[in-house]
Amino acid sequence: MSEPQPVVVIAGAVGNVLAVLLGVAALAAYFAGARHGRRWGGPLLVVCVVGAVLCLAVGRLRGPSGAEVARRRAQEQSMQRARLCGEGLADRLSKGARVVVLRPVLEGEDPMDPPMDSLPPLAERQEETCARIGDALEDGLGASIELVGCEPVMSSQLGPDKLDAGEFATILDRYRDRTPDAWISLVGLPPVAMGGLRGVGTHRWSRPPAVAADVDIFYEPRVLRDWFEQGLLDAVVLLPPTGEKGAVVVTGAERLPATGFAQ
Repeated sequence: MSEPQPVVVIAGAVGNVLAVLLGVAALAAYFAGARHGRRWGGPLLVVCVVGAVLCLAVGRLRGPSGAEVARRRAQEQSMQRARLCGEGLADRLSKGARVVVLRPVLEGEDPMDPPMDSLPPLAERQEETCARIGDALEDGLGASIELVGCEPVMSSQLGPDKLDAGEFATILDRYRDRTPDAWISLVGLPPVAMGGLRGVGTHRWSRPPAVAADVDIFYEPRVLRDWFEQGLLDAVVLLPPTGEKGAVVVTGAERLPATGFAQ
């Protein structure tokens, strides 16, 4: 999705200015011409009025708002990170793998938030978002998958330090009978204080799924290292504190950065 096009914003501003000028010209044409029966007054008045209306229409052109731009950027980042998670699990998953994705909350999914009438229907946005996530995962994996679940994590709205392992566990347990081959979090991982990966508990399933997550800058290398070594984590997407630009995917404890952003 693109950001606001400058030409759209400029056209809107110019349209508003011209509408005002033509409105003034219409008044002048009426009082100086049409009102006194001058032949040129009527046609000029019509031209000015029609022109003002058209310019008002152009003046209503707007690029997306700042909030809309931020929302689109967040969505694009989620798709990029989903692709990287797919790359990280490429050696673990085969064609047709069943995957559950834990994703950010969309506007309107939280019953505490007021509905936004300017957005498409929620069901339509959910379907589109999950389809795009599935495509991104397949792009990263290089194989088709079965997206058996694509669920929002409500606690992600409170910040990365409030991600609740209990909520993760509740969501994933709904898909336990589908025996997913992997679950992927695009919202981070619960910190140890909120239960961590052990609190999620999928490692105790009879057939534990592979686990990948996008943690962005919110991670402690020591904790991630422990989870890798304990077999709780298979791939993680993160931003290194130094060196490489952009997110990278890490598939083993030995490849983790020595320090995190908070250290």
